[in-house]
Order: sequence, then structure tokens, then C-alpha cells
Amino acid sequence: GTRSVVIHSANRLHGSTGELISLLPFHGAAEGVTTEGLRWDLHDATIPPGSTWGVSNVFQLPVASVRVGSGTLLAVMSVGD
Repeated sequence: GTRSVVIHSANRLHGSTGELISLLPFHGAAEGVTTEGLRWDLHDATIPPGSTWGVSNVFQLPVASVRVGSGTLLAVMSVGD
């Protein structure tokens, strides 16, 4: 299954190592996106609508942090059954 979290400024996301996560911009671009704890971390990135930049990332640690400077992200995580 999946679970989703809306991120307006900063959030800590809990997952399992190897679990998939996608960060999708919501209502326009998300700017100043910085992540820690994912296989492909982002550093002050801009994710425009329709971009695949945040799609199919992977938890490297059980807790990942996501910060957004402006805009909103939707984090969609796969959950093991």
C-alpha cells in the first residue's frame, strides 16, 4: 500500500531502509527542497510541476528529513505488507 504526507515547511518521515518514496510538488513548484536520509538527497532544489526529480527515491535511513523553502510537497511512500 501507500501512505502520503503533505509537507509545507519541514517534516521527518519514517520508513524502512530500501522503501520507496516520491516527493511531488503540489499546487505549483516546490523551491528550496533539501532532503537527508534518502539515496538521492536534494540540496536547495526546485521541483517544478510535472518533474520526475522527486520520483522513486529510496530511504537510506529509517528517518529522513525533508525541508521546503516555499511551496508544498506531497510525500508518497510505499508501505510493505
